[in-house]
Amino acid sequence: MGVSSCVTLNEDVVVTTEYAVPGHEITKVVGVVTGQDAHLNKETIIEAFVKHARVHGCQAVVSLQFNTMALSASNYRTSATALLVQLRKCDSDSEPNTARASMLQPNSNVYTYDDGV
Repeated sequence: MGVSSCVTLNEDVVVTTEYAVPGHEITKVVGVVTGQDAHLNKETIIEAFVKHARVHGCQAVVSLQFNTMALSASNYRTSATALLVQLRKCDSDSEPNTARASMLQPNSNVYTYDDGV
C-alpha cells in the first residue's frame, strides 16, 4: 500500500512518498539527485524511484525537496533533491543493495540507476 503526502511551505515544496512491501524494511538514506526544473516532473521522479525499488522486491521512501530561488522579479530557478534509501530484505543476511540515481542531462527527465553492487 502506498502513502503519499505533499506539504507546501512558502516557496518550498516537500513531496514524500512511501511504499511498503511485506517482509522488507528501510535502513537508511544513501544518495541524492538534483536537477533544475525537476519540480515539473515530480510525479515521474517519484514513480521511477518507487518502481525501481519494487523491481528489487523492496520498499522505498522517496523524499523530494524543492527549493525555489528568485534570481529576479520574473526569473526563478528551482532545484529538486531526491533522497534515496538503502534497500534490504529482512530475511537476508547478505549486504544490502543500494540504489543511486543521476540525471543524464540538466533539465532532463531521464535517470540512470546504479545498484551499487
